[in-house]
Parts: sequence; C-alpha cells; structure tokens
Amino acid sequence: MGGDHQSVKPSSMPTSQPTSLPSQLPSVSKSPSQFPSAKPSVNPSLMPSLRPSVCQNDSNWRVGGSSRYKAMTCEDIESDPVKWCTFLENPINAVFNDKRVSDACCECGGGEHHSITPTSVPSSGPT
Repeated sequence: MGGDHQSVKPSSMPTSQPTSLPSQLPSVSKSPSQFPSAKPSVNPSLMPSLRPSVCQNDSNWRVGGSSRYKAMTCEDIESDPVKWCTFLENPINAVFNDKRVSDACCECGGGEHHSITPTSVPSSGPT
C-alpha cells in the first residue's frame, strides 16, 4: 500500500515548488518581505506610503536626434502620454543626454521622485 498521500498537518520544511491551490488561511507574516518582487504589484496598496513623494520631470531633457519631434519636452508629452511614451521609447534618435523618455518624464515612468513631508499644522481652508 504505497502511493502519494496528502498530509493534513503543515510541514516545517518548505516545498521545492508552489502548491497548485491557494491556501485557505491568510499569511502569518505581518511584515514586508526582505527582498523586492521581480514585478510591480497589479493591485494598488490600500495603505498610504510611509514616504510620500512627488515626481519632477527632467527639465533639461528634450527629444534628441533629427526627427520632426526633436526638442519635444516632457511637458509636451503630457498632452497624450499613452501615445508619446510608447512612440518615443524605442527610436535611437529620441535619446538626449543619455536618457530616454522613460528616464526623464514622470508620465512615462521616469523623472525624479522627491520625498515630501506633510506639515504638522493643518491648512486654514480647503486646498
């Protein structure tokens, strides 16, 4: 009487491969993982960031090269980021100062993120 069987008791040793069915119980860990995941989460976090930030476009960046799009800025791209971010990402002549649109413009996933600190005193009126 041999064969595969399933245990009802949890094992103290991890398996070499993930199980095919999700667990019925939530994870017991309340702290974040020590290592970042390979891909961003598909669901937004329900908790506010502990370090809120604001994105700032690289004000010195322009579309490079000699095409008719030369000298477009991040502000120009904001008119239709879905179109421009994709269109300008691949052409070699769109690189300027060693940056692509995805490095320089917030709307395309780039830019510089600066931490902001909320004030301890509320404003006198709605903002």
